[in-house]
Amino acid sequence: MKKFLSIFLVFAMLLTALCFAGCEYIFDKIREDINKNKVNVCLDGVYYKLYLNVSKACVYSLDDKNGEQTKFVIQPYVEHEGVQYTVTEVGEYKFQAVGSPYFLLSTRMQEVFIPETVEVIHFECLELCDTLQKVDVHPNNPNYASHDGIVYTKDMKTLLFGPLNRGEYKKYYVLPSGVDEITVIGSVWGAKHIFVPSSVKKATGFIERGRVVYFEKTELSQDEQRYLDFAEIHLGYTLEQFLQEMAELYGEE
Repeated sequence: MKKFLSIFLVFAMLLTALCFAGCEYIFDKIREDINKNKVNVCLDGVYYKLYLNVSKACVYSLDDKNGEQTKFVIQPYVEHEGVQYTVTEVGEYKFQAVGSPYFLLSTRMQEVFIPETVEVIHFECLELCDTLQKVDVHPNNPNYASHDGIVYTKDMKTLLFGPLNRGEYKKYYVLPSGVDEITVIGSVWGAKHIFVPSSVKKATGFIERGRVVYFEKTELSQDEQRYLDFAEIHLGYTLEQFLQEMAELYGEE
C-alpha cells in the first residue's frame, strides 16, 4: 500500500509540474504574440504604440522638439509603412516623456486637443503637467466632452479631469448645470473661485486648500463638511450672484 501511495504521489507531482510548465509555455506564447502585434514608433516627433493586428494606435510621448510647443493637437489617424492606424488611446498608465517620468511634465505645453477617435484617456498621464491650462475634446468624440478646458463624460454628468495650471487660463470656474459627480484627477481648481450647482450630488476630495467655493445648495453633506477646515465656503449662492461677484473682483471676462 505504501509503495502504491509513493508511486501515486510521484505521478501527481510530475503531472502538476507538467501542468505548470504547460501553462507557462502558453502564457509565454501569448506574451510573444502580443509583443509581435505591437510596435513603438516615432512619427513627426510624436511617439505611438501601434497595435498591428487591429490598426489602432496609442499616443504616449513627444520628442524634445515637440516638447517646446505650447499646443499639442493629437491627430486622429497616423500612417506607418503604408498602413493607416486610428488613434484610440491617449497615454498608458503614465506618459513616458523624453527625459521625464510623466508626459509633458518638463515641457511648455498649455493646451491639448483630443480628437473624435479617442476611446480611452489615461488622465494620470497629465496629472503633473504643471504648465497645462486646458484640454479640449472634439465635439464628435463619443466618450468624452469638454467645457471651458475641462474634461467630462460625454453626457456631461461626471467631471473627469482639470488641468493643473488652469488658473492662468481663467481665474474662476462655473460647473455646468446637470453635472452630478466629480471624480477629478489633477487640479481643476487652479481657478481660485468655483461655483458648484445644486445638481452635484457627489463631490468628495475636489476642493484644495485656499479655494473659495460657492455652493448653490444651502447645506453641505457630511463628507463635504471637512472642506470648512481649509477652504472658504459660501452656501445658497445663485449663479447670477456668483457671476456678479466675479465681475466685480476680476472685471468682465
